[in-house]
Amino acid sequence: MTNQTKEKHNKNTPLEEGNKVEKTSVFNGFWFYFQDGDDEIAVFGSGWSGKEVVYFNDNPVSEDRTFKFESTHEFTKNNKTYKIVYKVISMLTGETHCLLYIDGELKDEQKKAVIAKGSGKKALLSILGFFAVGMIFGYLGAKVALYFVGS
Repeated sequence: MTNQTKEKHNKNTPLEEGNKVEKTSVFNGFWFYFQDGDDEIAVFGSGWSGKEVVYFNDNPVSEDRTFKFESTHEFTKNNKTYKIVYKVISMLTGETHCLLYIDGELKDEQKKAVIAKGSGKKALLSILGFFAVGMIFGYLGAKVALYFVGS
């Protein structure tokens, strides 16, 4: 994968200095990048559709659509067995971990989250905002339905 391709996909930004968890967006999905010598492995996961795709040197090698909290992708390239373990740690914060195993040995682990740890106030405000929007659309939908049905 070229740096240009990597930059195109990498919408994720660090949460805070020294924090091992990076912030990402549900809209852009989760992108994880690993290096094995000259080979590059990219893993994409969508929080909306559940689609997961693993790329080896820009070529898709594994694809699945799942809403499980943990999924595994295995493939063999260059006489090596690769295993990607994709784990959703927290639905509330969107924290997701991606682990790379090569020939059964853990080589790397990356962590990303939609909401930073310790930003509970921001999470609560987001939830309240979605709740308010849902109530407004529910009320308007009921009014429109009653208008057409008549009461």
